[in-house]
Amino acid sequence: SEVGPGHPDFDVLLQIENDILKSSDGAGALRTFFCGMLRDEIDKLIDTPNTDRRSYADLEKVEKTYIGTRVEIRLRKFWGYPKGRLDLKVGHMDVDIKHTMESGWMIPREAIGMPCILSAANEASARCSMATRRLVPRSRTPNIYPRRPRGPRGPEQTPHQAHPGPRRGRPPTNP
Repeated sequence: SEVGPGHPDFDVLLQIENDILKSSDGAGALRTFFCGMLRDEIDKLIDTPNTDRRSYADLEKVEKTYIGTRVEIRLRKFWGYPKGRLDLKVGHMDVDIKHTMESGWMIPREAIGMPCILSAANEASARCSMATRRLVPRSRTPNIYPRRPRGPRGPEQTPHQAHPGPRRGRPPTNP
């Protein structure tokens, strides 16, 4: 559901989005940086001349995870925000950054209920997006799961829902 005026998360998410856009010198500069940075990070790992790999699908699992770490580091540097208790501190708020090239995000327990910047990219369609959300437990949302220690039956996963950010148009998407 959309998060509009009157929603409890609207003011916090709008404040974060406004701060990010100001730190980015506007939506156009953010879009240009974000899309180019994702392509750069993916290409660095594919490294066709040295690996004979040609696509994201050819990467090892640990390399795919590393893309998310690089997205976090590069966004934090681009915006000039310090590291917080989570991935970065925007004003007085701790904010987590999660990136996916798949169909959902792995959300750590400490980020549940906190503002998050969710980014996604699809190499096949050459599209990417970014949005702010506050993640709260929901019972029937299959795409967002908190990380839990592995037990004898594998990771225990609990569904969580990401609330869409303030109603201000669509998140930046490359053309």
